[in-house]
Amino acid sequence: MACWIVVQDLLLIQWYRAVVSAGSGQASVYHRLGALTAKIRVREQVRGNNANDLRVETIDWLRKALEADYRYLAAYRSLIPELMGQMDFVGLNQVMQRYYCVKREIARERRMDTLGVRFVPEAVFTGNYGSFVHLDAHLKSKQLGLVPPHESVALLPGDRPVSNNWMLKNWGQYVRYIDDRASPLAQLDDRFLIEDDIKSFIDVNGKAVWTNEAVGLINKRWEEEGRGPLLALSESEIARGWEELRQLGIGEEDWFVALHVRESGYKNSRVGVADIWDDHRNADIRTYEKALNAIVERGGWVLRMGDQYMSHLDDMDRVVDYAHSPARSEFMDVFCCSQCRFYVGTNAGLMAFPEVFNRPMVQTNYVAMTARGRASNQLVLYKLLRSVKENRYLSFEEGLRPPIGNALAAVNYGELGVEWIDNSADELRDVVVEMLDQLDNRVEYTDEDARLQDEFNELHGQYSNWGGLGRVGRDFLRKYHYLLPE
Repeated sequence: MACWIVVQDLLLIQWYRAVVSAGSGQASVYHRLGALTAKIRVREQVRGNNANDLRVETIDWLRKALEADYRYLAAYRSLIPELMGQMDFVGLNQVMQRYYCVKREIARERRMDTLGVRFVPEAVFTGNYGSFVHLDAHLKSKQLGLVPPHESVALLPGDRPVSNNWMLKNWGQYVRYIDDRASPLAQLDDRFLIEDDIKSFIDVNGKAVWTNEAVGLINKRWEEEGRGPLLALSESEIARGWEELRQLGIGEEDWFVALHVRESGYKNSRVGVADIWDDHRNADIRTYEKALNAIVERGGWVLRMGDQYMSHLDDMDRVVDYAHSPARSEFMDVFCCSQCRFYVGTNAGLMAFPEVFNRPMVQTNYVAMTARGRASNQLVLYKLLRSVKENRYLSFEEGLRPPIGNALAAVNYGELGVEWIDNSADELRDVVVEMLDQLDNRVEYTDEDARLQDEFNELHGQYSNWGGLGRVGRDFLRKYHYLLPE
Protein backbone atom coordinates (compact mmCIF):
# COMPACT_ATOMS: atom_id res chain seq x y z
CA MET A 1 0.00 0.00 0.00
CA ALA A 2 2.79 2.43 0.99
CA CYS A 3 4.63 1.73 -2.29
CA TRP A 4 1.48 2.45 -4.28
CA ILE A 5 1.04 5.81 -2.49
CA VAL A 6 4.61 6.77 -3.43
CA VAL A 7 4.03 5.78 -7.06
CA GLN A 8 0.74 7.67 -7.07
CA ASP A 9 2.44 10.84 -5.78
CA LEU A 10 5.18 10.59 -8.41
CA LEU A 11 2.61 10.14 -11.17
CA LEU A 12 0.66 13.14 -9.90
CA ILE A 13 3.84 15.25 -9.92
CA GLN A 14 4.50 14.24 -13.54
CA TRP A 15 0.92 15.10 -14.47
CA TYR A 16 1.03 18.53 -12.79
CA ARG A 17 4.40 19.25 -14.39
CA ALA A 18 2.79 18.51 -17.76
CA VAL A 19 -0.02 20.91 -16.91
CA VAL A 20 2.55 23.62 -16.13
CA SER A 21 4.46 22.89 -19.34
CA ALA A 22 1.21 23.24 -21.26
CA GLY A 23 1.00 26.82 -20.08
CA SER A 24 -1.14 26.66 -16.94
CA GLY A 25 0.03 29.25 -14.47
CA GLN A 26 -2.66 28.61 -11.89
CA ALA A 27 -1.59 29.08 -8.29
CA SER A 28 -3.44 25.91 -7.30
CA VAL A 29 -1.31 23.82 -9.67
CA TYR A 30 1.96 25.23 -8.32
CA HIS A 31 0.73 24.77 -4.77
CA ARG A 32 -0.18 21.14 -5.42
CA LEU A 33 3.26 20.51 -6.90
CA GLY A 34 4.85 22.02 -3.80
CA ALA A 35 2.71 19.93 -1.46
CA LEU A 36 3.47 16.67 -3.29
CA THR A 37 7.20 17.41 -3.41
CA ALA A 38 7.14 18.14 0.33
CA LYS A 39 5.53 14.73 1.00
CA ILE A 40 8.30 12.97 -0.90
CA ARG A 41 10.93 15.04 0.91
CA VAL A 42 9.57 13.98 4.31
CA ARG A 43 9.68 10.31 3.29
CA GLU A 44 13.31 10.67 2.23
CA GLN A 45 14.25 12.35 5.50
CA VAL A 46 12.55 9.61 7.52
CA ARG A 47 14.72 7.11 5.63
CA GLY A 48 17.80 9.09 6.64
CA ASN A 49 18.48 10.60 3.24
CA ASN A 50 19.52 14.18 2.57
CA ALA A 51 16.54 15.89 0.95
CA ASN A 52 17.72 19.50 0.68
CA ASP A 53 17.17 19.58 -3.08
CA LEU A 54 13.55 18.52 -2.60
CA ARG A 55 12.99 21.25 -0.03
CA VAL A 56 14.44 23.85 -2.41
CA GLU A 57 12.13 22.54 -5.15
CA THR A 58 9.15 22.67 -2.78
CA ILE A 59 9.86 26.28 -1.88
CA ASP A 60 10.30 27.17 -5.55
CA TRP A 61 6.87 25.75 -6.45
CA LEU A 62 5.20 27.53 -3.54
CA ARG A 63 6.79 30.84 -4.44
CA LYS A 64 5.56 30.37 -8.00
CA ALA A 65 2.06 29.87 -6.61
CA LEU A 66 2.28 33.24 -4.86
CA GLU A 67 3.69 34.90 -7.96
CA ALA A 68 0.65 33.61 -9.83
CA ASP A 69 -1.73 34.81 -7.11
CA TYR A 70 -0.37 36.69 -4.10
CA ARG A 71 -3.72 36.16 -2.34
CA TYR A 72 -3.55 32.35 -2.51
CA LEU A 73 -3.41 31.92 1.27
CA ALA A 74 -2.90 28.14 1.31
CA ALA A 75 0.49 28.64 -0.35
CA TYR A 76 1.63 30.92 2.49
CA ARG A 77 0.58 28.35 5.07
CA SER A 78 2.59 25.67 3.25
CA LEU A 79 5.59 27.92 2.66
CA ILE A 80 6.08 29.06 6.28
CA PRO A 81 7.15 25.64 7.70
CA GLU A 82 9.31 24.96 4.64
CA LEU A 83 11.26 28.17 5.21
CA MET A 84 11.67 27.23 8.88
CA GLY A 85 13.07 23.88 7.78
CA GLN A 86 15.44 25.61 5.37
CA MET A 87 16.58 27.86 8.25
CA ASP A 88 15.81 30.94 6.13
CA PHE A 89 14.50 33.31 8.78
CA VAL A 90 14.87 36.39 6.60
CA GLY A 91 12.57 34.84 4.02
CA LEU A 92 10.33 33.46 6.78
CA ASN A 93 9.75 36.87 8.34
CA GLN A 94 9.01 38.39 4.94
CA VAL A 95 6.49 35.68 4.07
CA MET A 96 4.79 35.80 7.48
CA GLN A 97 4.40 39.57 7.26
CA ARG A 98 3.01 39.37 3.73
CA TYR A 99 0.60 36.59 4.71
CA TYR A 100 -0.53 38.62 7.72
CA CYS A 101 -1.17 41.71 5.57
CA VAL A 102 -2.99 39.80 2.81
CA LYS A 103 -5.28 38.09 5.34
CA ARG A 104 -6.17 41.45 6.85
CA GLU A 105 -6.73 42.92 3.38
CA ILE A 106 -9.18 40.18 2.39
CA ALA A 107 -10.92 40.33 5.80
CA ARG A 108 -11.47 44.07 5.39
CA GLU A 109 -12.89 43.59 1.89
CA ARG A 110 -15.39 41.10 3.30
CA ARG A 111 -16.06 43.40 6.27
CA MET A 112 -15.07 40.67 8.70
CA ASP A 113 -12.96 43.18 10.61
CA THR A 114 -16.22 44.80 11.75
CA LEU A 115 -17.24 41.71 13.73
CA GLY A 116 -14.93 42.67 16.61
CA VAL A 117 -13.78 39.09 17.20
CA ARG A 118 -10.74 37.03 16.37
CA PHE A 119 -10.47 33.25 16.55
CA VAL A 120 -7.94 31.31 18.58
CA PRO A 121 -6.98 28.14 16.65
CA GLU A 122 -8.53 24.92 17.93
CA ALA A 123 -5.08 23.32 17.70
CA VAL A 124 -3.99 25.38 20.73
CA PHE A 125 -6.28 23.22 22.87
CA THR A 126 -5.79 19.89 21.09
CA GLY A 127 -2.05 20.01 20.33
CA ASN A 128 0.89 19.68 22.68
CA TYR A 129 1.23 21.68 25.88
CA GLY A 130 3.71 24.10 24.29
CA SER A 131 0.87 25.92 22.53
CA PHE A 132 -0.30 27.35 25.86
CA VAL A 133 2.78 29.60 25.98
CA HIS A 134 1.76 31.01 22.60
CA LEU A 135 -1.79 31.64 23.81
CA ASP A 136 -0.48 33.22 27.01
CA ALA A 137 1.70 35.67 25.05
CA HIS A 138 -1.13 36.42 22.61
CA LEU A 139 -3.50 37.31 25.44
CA LYS A 140 -0.85 39.39 27.19
CA SER A 141 -0.29 41.24 23.92
CA LYS A 142 -3.99 42.18 23.97
CA GLN A 143 -3.83 43.44 27.55
CA LEU A 144 -0.70 45.44 26.81
CA GLY A 145 -2.49 47.18 23.96
CA LEU A 146 -0.11 45.79 21.33
CA VAL A 147 -3.06 44.73 19.16
CA PRO A 148 -6.37 46.50 18.44
CA PRO A 149 -9.14 45.66 20.96
CA HIS A 150 -11.17 42.58 20.07
CA GLU A 151 -12.90 39.60 21.65
CA SER A 152 -11.01 36.30 21.48
CA VAL A 153 -13.24 33.34 20.60
CA ALA A 154 -12.57 29.67 19.93
CA LEU A 155 -14.59 26.76 18.63
CA LEU A 156 -14.57 23.91 21.11
CA PRO A 157 -12.91 20.84 19.59
CA GLY A 158 -16.04 18.67 19.71
CA ASP A 159 -15.05 15.01 19.47
CA ARG A 160 -11.32 15.76 19.30
CA PRO A 161 -9.47 15.16 22.59
CA VAL A 162 -8.33 18.24 24.50
CA SER A 163 -4.71 18.22 25.69
CA ASN A 164 -5.54 19.52 29.17
CA ASN A 165 -9.06 20.19 30.39
CA TRP A 166 -8.00 22.33 33.35
CA MET A 167 -6.19 24.70 31.02
CA LEU A 168 -9.14 24.76 28.62
CA LYS A 169 -11.52 25.66 31.45
CA ASN A 170 -9.33 28.40 32.90
CA TRP A 171 -8.36 30.05 29.62
CA GLY A 172 -12.12 30.60 29.42
CA GLN A 173 -11.57 33.72 31.54
CA TYR A 174 -10.05 35.32 28.45
CA VAL A 175 -11.46 33.33 25.52
CA ARG A 176 -15.17 32.88 24.75
CA TYR A 177 -15.81 29.31 23.68
CA ILE A 178 -18.33 28.44 21.00
CA ASP A 179 -19.86 25.02 21.57
CA ASP A 180 -22.73 25.35 19.11
CA ARG A 181 -21.46 24.56 15.61
CA ALA A 182 -24.68 26.00 14.20
CA SER A 183 -24.01 29.46 15.63
CA PRO A 184 -23.37 32.30 13.13
CA LEU A 185 -19.65 32.62 14.00
CA ALA A 186 -19.11 28.86 13.75
CA GLN A 187 -20.81 28.86 10.37
CA LEU A 188 -18.44 31.40 8.85
CA ASP A 189 -16.77 29.59 5.95
CA ASP A 190 -13.90 32.05 5.87
CA ARG A 191 -13.39 32.49 9.61
CA PHE A 192 -9.71 31.58 9.13
CA LEU A 193 -9.32 35.15 7.83
CA ILE A 194 -9.85 36.41 11.39
CA GLU A 195 -7.99 33.58 13.07
CA ASP A 196 -4.72 34.44 14.81
CA ASP A 197 -1.97 32.07 13.63
CA ILE A 198 -0.31 32.12 17.04
CA LYS A 199 1.56 28.86 16.52
CA SER A 200 3.53 30.63 13.77
CA PHE A 201 3.47 34.33 14.65
CA ILE A 202 1.89 36.82 17.03
CA ASP A 203 0.60 40.29 16.15
CA VAL A 204 2.78 42.91 17.87
CA ASN A 205 1.97 46.50 16.94
CA GLY A 206 0.77 45.55 13.46
CA LYS A 207 3.74 43.31 12.73
CA ALA A 208 3.79 39.53 12.43
CA VAL A 209 6.53 38.42 14.85
CA TRP A 210 7.71 34.80 14.86
CA THR A 211 6.07 33.26 17.92
CA ASN A 212 9.22 32.20 19.80
CA GLU A 213 10.61 35.73 19.55
CA ALA A 214 7.25 37.34 20.30
CA VAL A 215 6.90 35.42 23.60
CA GLY A 216 10.18 36.83 24.89
CA LEU A 217 9.44 40.38 23.75
CA ILE A 218 5.92 40.38 25.19
CA ASN A 219 7.02 38.82 28.50
CA LYS A 220 9.76 41.45 28.81
CA ARG A 221 7.19 44.23 28.47
CA TRP A 222 4.86 42.36 30.87
CA GLU A 223 7.61 42.15 33.49
CA GLU A 224 8.53 45.81 33.07
CA GLU A 225 4.94 46.73 33.95
CA GLY A 226 5.05 44.49 37.03
CA ARG A 227 2.17 42.25 35.94
CA GLY A 228 1.55 38.76 37.31
CA PRO A 229 0.45 35.48 35.69
CA LEU A 230 -2.87 35.37 33.87
CA LEU A 231 -3.80 32.04 35.47
CA ALA A 232 -3.84 30.87 39.10
CA LEU A 233 -5.12 27.85 40.97
CA SER A 234 -7.89 28.36 43.49
CA GLU A 235 -7.36 27.63 47.19
CA SER A 236 -9.45 24.48 46.91
CA GLU A 237 -7.42 23.29 43.91
CA ILE A 238 -4.18 23.89 45.77
CA ALA A 239 -5.52 21.90 48.72
CA ARG A 240 -6.55 19.10 46.35
CA GLY A 241 -3.07 19.00 44.83
CA TRP A 242 -1.32 18.79 48.18
CA GLU A 243 -3.67 15.98 49.21
CA GLU A 244 -2.50 14.05 46.14
CA LEU A 245 1.14 14.71 47.03
CA ARG A 246 0.57 13.48 50.58
CA GLN A 247 -0.22 10.10 49.06
CA LEU A 248 3.30 10.18 47.61
CA GLY A 249 4.89 11.10 50.94
CA ILE A 250 5.23 14.85 50.36
CA GLY A 251 3.65 17.17 52.94
CA GLU A 252 2.61 20.82 52.72
CA GLU A 253 5.57 21.74 54.90
CA ASP A 254 7.87 20.34 52.19
CA TRP A 255 9.03 21.98 48.98
CA PHE A 256 9.66 20.27 45.69
CA VAL A 257 11.23 20.76 42.29
CA ALA A 258 9.50 19.60 39.10
CA LEU A 259 11.90 17.89 36.67
CA HIS A 260 11.17 17.03 33.06
CA VAL A 261 13.77 15.57 30.71
CA ARG A 262 12.44 15.04 27.21
CA GLU A 263 12.69 11.55 25.66
CA SER A 264 11.49 10.09 22.37
CA GLY A 265 8.98 7.62 23.80
CA TYR A 266 5.85 9.76 23.46
CA LYS A 267 6.48 10.82 19.87
CA ASN A 268 7.69 7.39 18.78
CA SER A 269 4.55 5.82 20.22
CA ARG A 270 2.37 8.17 18.17
CA VAL A 271 4.31 8.36 14.92
CA GLY A 272 6.07 4.99 14.97
CA VAL A 273 9.35 6.27 13.52
CA ALA A 274 12.60 7.64 14.90
CA ASP A 275 12.39 11.11 16.42
CA ILE A 276 14.42 12.63 13.57
CA TRP A 277 12.84 16.07 13.90
CA ASP A 278 13.26 16.60 17.63
CA ASP A 279 15.96 14.22 18.82
CA HIS A 280 18.25 17.18 19.54
CA ARG A 281 15.81 18.23 22.28
CA ASN A 282 16.19 14.94 24.16
CA ALA A 283 18.57 14.17 27.02
CA ASP A 284 19.47 11.29 29.35
CA ILE A 285 17.67 11.43 32.70
CA ARG A 286 20.57 9.54 34.31
CA THR A 287 22.89 12.52 33.81
CA TYR A 288 20.68 14.54 36.19
CA GLU A 289 21.41 12.33 39.23
CA LYS A 290 23.96 14.76 40.74
CA ALA A 291 21.50 17.62 40.28
CA LEU A 292 18.77 15.63 42.02
CA ASN A 293 21.10 14.82 44.91
CA ALA A 294 21.88 18.54 45.28
CA ILE A 295 18.17 19.30 45.65
CA VAL A 296 17.65 16.51 48.17
CA GLU A 297 20.72 17.59 50.18
CA ARG A 298 19.16 21.06 50.51
CA GLY A 299 15.97 19.52 51.93
CA GLY A 300 13.81 19.36 48.82
CA TRP A 301 11.87 16.71 46.95
CA VAL A 302 11.92 16.05 43.22
CA LEU A 303 8.92 15.12 41.09
CA ARG A 304 10.00 13.59 37.80
CA MET A 305 7.35 14.74 35.32
CA GLY A 306 6.30 13.11 32.06
CA ASP A 307 4.06 10.38 30.72
CA GLN A 308 3.86 6.60 30.70
CA TYR A 309 6.29 6.40 27.78
CA MET A 310 9.20 7.75 29.83
CA SER A 311 12.00 5.45 30.99
CA HIS A 312 11.73 4.40 34.64
CA LEU A 313 13.85 6.08 37.29
CA ASP A 314 16.02 4.14 39.70
CA ASP A 315 14.88 4.42 43.32
CA MET A 316 16.27 7.54 44.99
CA ASP A 317 15.49 9.06 48.37
CA ARG A 318 12.94 11.92 48.13
CA VAL A 319 12.70 11.54 44.33
CA VAL A 320 9.25 10.52 43.04
CA ASP A 321 8.79 9.11 39.54
CA TYR A 322 5.51 10.96 39.10
CA ALA A 323 5.41 9.99 35.40
CA HIS A 324 4.74 6.40 36.45
CA SER A 325 2.70 7.11 39.59
CA PRO A 326 -1.06 6.82 40.12
CA ALA A 327 -1.08 10.55 40.93
CA ARG A 328 -0.39 11.55 37.34
CA SER A 329 -3.30 13.43 35.76
CA GLU A 330 -3.99 16.52 33.68
CA PHE A 331 -4.75 18.54 36.80
CA MET A 332 -1.66 17.33 38.67
CA ASP A 333 0.53 18.22 35.69
CA VAL A 334 -0.71 21.79 36.18
CA PHE A 335 -0.46 21.68 39.97
CA CYS A 336 3.10 20.34 40.09
CA CYS A 337 4.40 22.80 37.51
CA SER A 338 2.62 25.79 39.06
CA GLN A 339 3.41 25.07 42.72
CA CYS A 340 6.98 23.80 42.48
CA ARG A 341 9.75 25.86 44.04
CA PHE A 342 11.34 25.79 40.61
CA TYR A 343 11.29 23.74 37.44
CA VAL A 344 14.20 21.96 35.74
CA GLY A 345 13.58 20.98 32.15
CA THR A 346 14.60 20.61 28.54
CA ASN A 347 13.02 21.94 25.32
CA ALA A 348 9.60 20.32 25.60
CA GLY A 349 5.94 21.25 25.68
CA LEU A 350 5.58 20.76 29.44
CA MET A 351 7.75 23.83 30.07
CA ALA A 352 4.69 25.86 29.05
CA PHE A 353 3.09 25.27 32.44
CA PRO A 354 5.81 26.75 34.68
CA GLU A 355 6.25 29.55 32.13
CA VAL A 356 2.57 30.47 32.16
CA PHE A 357 2.61 30.47 35.99
CA ASN A 358 5.93 32.34 36.09
CA ARG A 359 7.81 29.79 38.16
CA PRO A 360 11.62 30.03 38.32
CA MET A 361 13.08 27.72 35.68
CA VAL A 362 16.37 26.02 34.84
CA GLN A 363 16.43 25.30 31.11
CA THR A 364 19.01 22.59 30.43
CA ASN A 365 20.35 20.98 27.25
CA TYR A 366 18.87 23.94 25.39
CA VAL A 367 18.92 24.23 21.59
CA ALA A 368 19.13 26.24 19.36
CA MET A 369 21.60 28.74 20.76
CA THR A 370 19.53 31.64 19.43
CA ALA A 371 16.85 30.56 21.93
CA ARG A 372 16.80 32.24 25.32
CA GLY A 373 15.02 32.29 28.63
CA ARG A 374 11.71 34.11 28.30
CA ALA A 375 11.51 35.46 31.85
CA SER A 376 14.02 37.04 34.22
CA ASN A 377 13.77 34.15 36.69
CA GLN A 378 15.22 31.60 34.26
CA LEU A 379 18.70 30.08 33.98
CA VAL A 380 19.82 28.48 30.73
CA LEU A 381 22.42 25.86 29.79
CA TYR A 382 22.96 25.33 26.08
CA LYS A 383 24.08 22.17 24.39
CA LEU A 384 27.51 22.75 22.91
CA LEU A 385 27.91 22.19 19.18
CA ARG A 386 30.80 20.34 17.59
CA SER A 387 32.04 20.42 14.00
CA VAL A 388 32.16 16.82 12.80
CA LYS A 389 34.69 17.59 10.07
CA GLU A 390 37.05 19.67 12.22
CA ASN A 391 36.47 17.77 15.48
CA ARG A 392 36.16 20.92 17.61
CA TYR A 393 33.57 22.86 19.54
CA LEU A 394 31.95 25.69 17.66
CA SER A 395 32.35 29.10 19.24
CA PHE A 396 29.21 30.70 20.65
CA GLU A 397 29.16 33.06 17.70
CA GLU A 398 29.34 30.16 15.23
CA GLY A 399 26.44 28.53 17.07
CA LEU A 400 24.41 31.73 16.88
CA ARG A 401 25.22 32.73 13.31
CA PRO A 402 22.88 31.54 10.52
CA PRO A 403 22.29 28.94 9.31
CA ILE A 404 23.33 26.99 12.43
CA GLY A 405 21.63 29.44 14.78
CA ASN A 406 18.39 28.98 12.86
CA ALA A 407 18.39 25.17 13.01
CA LEU A 408 15.02 24.04 14.38
CA ALA A 409 15.04 20.32 13.56
CA ALA A 410 17.50 17.59 14.45
CA VAL A 411 18.03 16.77 10.77
CA ASN A 412 19.27 20.32 10.19
CA TYR A 413 22.34 19.71 12.32
CA GLY A 414 23.34 16.62 10.36
CA GLU A 415 22.88 18.53 7.11
CA LEU A 416 25.21 21.24 8.45
CA GLY A 417 27.88 18.79 9.61
CA VAL A 418 27.32 19.62 13.27
CA GLU A 419 26.52 17.43 16.26
CA TRP A 420 25.21 18.52 19.66
CA ILE A 421 26.87 17.70 22.98
CA ASP A 422 24.62 17.19 26.00
CA ASN A 423 25.31 18.95 29.29
CA SER A 424 27.48 16.93 31.66
CA ALA A 425 26.31 15.72 35.07
CA ASP A 426 28.56 18.29 36.79
CA GLU A 427 27.24 21.14 34.62
CA LEU A 428 23.66 20.16 35.44
CA ARG A 429 24.41 20.00 39.16
CA ASP A 430 26.16 23.39 39.11
CA VAL A 431 23.29 25.25 37.44
CA VAL A 432 20.74 23.68 39.81
CA VAL A 433 22.87 24.74 42.78
CA GLU A 434 23.00 28.25 41.30
CA MET A 435 19.19 28.36 41.21
CA LEU A 436 18.98 27.03 44.77
CA ASP A 437 21.42 29.72 45.89
CA GLN A 438 19.45 32.40 44.04
CA LEU A 439 16.25 31.42 45.80
CA ASP A 440 18.03 31.23 49.17
CA ASN A 441 19.57 34.70 48.58
CA ARG A 442 23.09 33.33 48.87
CA VAL A 443 24.26 33.28 45.26
CA GLU A 444 27.57 34.98 44.55
CA TYR A 445 28.50 36.59 41.25
CA THR A 446 31.93 38.12 40.74
CA ASP A 447 32.87 41.03 38.51
CA GLU A 448 34.24 38.44 36.09
CA ASP A 449 30.87 36.67 36.07
CA ALA A 450 29.17 39.97 35.23
CA ARG A 451 31.62 40.60 32.42
CA LEU A 452 31.09 37.13 30.90
CA GLN A 453 27.31 37.49 31.14
CA ASP A 454 27.42 40.92 29.50
CA GLU A 455 29.65 39.64 26.69
CA PHE A 456 27.32 36.73 26.02
CA ASN A 457 24.25 38.97 26.12
CA GLU A 458 25.78 41.43 23.68
CA LEU A 459 26.74 38.61 21.30
CA HIS A 460 23.37 36.91 21.64
CA GLY A 461 21.53 40.14 20.91
CA GLN A 462 23.33 40.43 17.56
CA TYR A 463 21.74 37.22 16.30
CA SER A 464 18.55 36.76 18.33
CA ASN A 465 15.39 38.76 19.07
CA TRP A 466 14.14 36.64 21.97
CA GLY A 467 14.20 39.57 24.41
CA GLY A 468 17.43 38.77 26.29
CA LEU A 469 15.73 37.66 29.52
CA GLY A 470 17.23 35.32 32.10
CA ARG A 471 20.86 34.36 32.63
CA VAL A 472 23.19 31.76 31.18
CA GLY A 473 24.48 29.45 33.90
CA ARG A 474 27.37 31.06 35.81
CA ASP A 475 29.65 28.03 35.93
CA PHE A 476 28.87 27.16 32.32
CA LEU A 477 30.20 30.55 31.18
CA ARG A 478 33.21 30.24 33.45
CA LYS A 479 34.03 26.85 31.97
CA TYR A 480 33.51 27.78 28.32
CA HIS A 481 34.61 31.43 28.41
CA TYR A 482 37.03 30.68 25.58
CA LEU A 483 34.06 30.19 23.22
CA LEU A 484 33.18 33.88 23.58
CA PRO A 485 34.76 36.39 21.16
CA GLU A 486 38.26 37.45 22.18
